[in-house]
Amino acid sequence: MRIAVAALIMLDLAIRVGDLEAFYANTGAVPLPMLFEHSWNDYFISLHAMSGLW
Repeated sequence: MRIAVAALIMLDLAIRVGDLEAFYANTGAVPLPMLFEHSWNDYFISLHAMSGLW
């Protein structure tokens, strides 16, 4: 049973790897320049926005 759960988790992680760039890269769903231009709050702290990298 534990092996099946571990295999399922590994499969889920392998499927999600394809979405890393879409959600965590500067060219993803909301690029940093667009974020700063439209919906940035000066009191919001984001490690991703500080470095611009993922």
